[in-house]
Amino acid sequence: MAGAWDAFPVVTTAPTASGWDSFPVTPSDAPPPTPQTSQSLGFYEGFMHPFDRAALALQGAANAIGIAKPLNALGAKLGMAPSAEAAQQQHEQYVAGQERAGVVPGKIGEFAGNVAGTLPLARLGPVAGGAATGALLGNSDTPSGTVADMLSGAVGGKVGSAVVSTIGGFIAPKLAPAIQMLKDIGVQLTPGQIMGGFGKKLEDAATSIPFIGDAIQAAQRRSVMSFNRGVVDQALKPIGESLPQNVAPGHDAVAYAGDRLSAAYDRLLPSLKVAPDNQFVNDINAARTSKLSSVPPAIQEQFDKAMSQDVAARFSAGTAGPSLDGQALKDMESRLGSLARSYSGALDPDQRALGHAFGDVRDGLRDLVGRSNPSAAAELAKINQGYAQLVRIEGAAAKAGPLPGGGEAGGIFTPQQLLIATRQADQSVRNRASARGSALMQDIAEAGKSVLPSSVPDSGTARRMLASGAVLGTGAGLLHLLDPMTLGAVLGSAAGYSKLGTRALQTLLTERPSFAPAIAAALVKVGRPAAITAGAAAAPALISSPATSQETPQ
Repeated sequence: MAGAWDAFPVVTTAPTASGWDSFPVTPSDAPPPTPQTSQSLGFYEGFMHPFDRAALALQGAANAIGIAKPLNALGAKLGMAPSAEAAQQQHEQYVAGQERAGVVPGKIGEFAGNVAGTLPLARLGPVAGGAATGALLGNSDTPSGTVADMLSGAVGGKVGSAVVSTIGGFIAPKLAPAIQMLKDIGVQLTPGQIMGGFGKKLEDAATSIPFIGDAIQAAQRRSVMSFNRGVVDQALKPIGESLPQNVAPGHDAVAYAGDRLSAAYDRLLPSLKVAPDNQFVNDINAARTSKLSSVPPAIQEQFDKAMSQDVAARFSAGTAGPSLDGQALKDMESRLGSLARSYSGALDPDQRALGHAFGDVRDGLRDLVGRSNPSAAAELAKINQGYAQLVRIEGAAAKAGPLPGGGEAGGIFTPQQLLIATRQADQSVRNRASARGSALMQDIAEAGKSVLPSSVPDSGTARRMLASGAVLGTGAGLLHLLDPMTLGAVLGSAAGYSKLGTRALQTLLTERPSFAPAIAAALVKVGRPAAITAGAAAAPALISSPATSQETPQ
């Protein structure tokens, strides 16, 4: 036996370097190798997941109607996996093999794969597409779990779509027609007036806050003032002029506009000469028939008397036959305008009808001037257009009440007062133009009414200073306002409603470069589908985050 064992050498000394040392030994407590993250592997896993879920759902439906076996057999002949379960296992095995080799799927890539795999579902819309995405990206095998995934996906899809729309709206804001109209005539709007809805309600509620409320009230007051200035500019625009900055809105602005229109008319007068024609006679008869057919005879006689004394007699007084020179024409036009304004504002409907009839004759006279002086017709039409708007402005300024804080109103009118003036100056049959929304300056007045305050806001000062004093009268209120963060918030908010602040915010909220709409449209077109699927993919993870899904310790 000894001879047998002797065939095996016995090591009596430590192994040499050429012996055991040639076999490296890894200590048992050594850290395992760091896994390598692969975003491409994550994309593959994320991309295939919704397809595997969809295939399993389809196979379940095929099993229910008895066509699963023929379909699987056909797939096998084509070289495909024998079933949806087998295909899913192959995908899982591939990923598991990569993980054993030290490569793990990246979360970012997996999320991107989820989005790419479900992107076509976005065509169903934010809610339906989001719900379908949630069902395909979930892992639940129970009906209730699938429903929960669909609900969270629908919420996420809606949120994702809203985020893209909000970003697109900021890049190229689509202003409400009323806001755009007021902006175009130069009205200085507050942030709340531009945003409307809840933003406007919040701004109005904040007017009761000391200091901040002062600033908001002052900005709202400026919006009404700039509305007055913008409306007067509309009357001057036809003759190529505007209200100078040193002319304050109110009575001074109205008087300035009247003077400038009269000056434009006076420059044109020396070249004007008119003689009555058949059309002018027809216009007078039409005014009497359409406006005065149902009024008492006494009212009709007033009209006939005025036509005799203020129209026919003036034409007959011409030295070269029945005609008017420039000054006589201006006198007649002024007389007819005065009669129209005087009677149109009466409480008695018959008197108002008389005023409308005088207005029709005045318009007929203006048409006659254009026919008699074709070279000056275009310029005269512009002056008449400005005068027609000024009539509405004068009516609104006459209705202006006292300004808050005492003192005279100064002719500062509200959009509501301008709207009333446009209706009273409407000379169409039964105020048809006002009823249809087409009366002169009615669009501007209604835009202002829908956005601006219904009265001229207080300038702040005395009343609000007293309110602020009540707050500062207590030590707690004083200390609270002296807190740096609170004081900074108050001053920052108030600065946003300063003259410079409101202009800057209006620019930020309403103005963009000419190429902005194209960028916004491209973002919405390309980004919304991705946002819907991304929101639906992210929603389940956010809803079941660790902060909300941890079990309560026992």
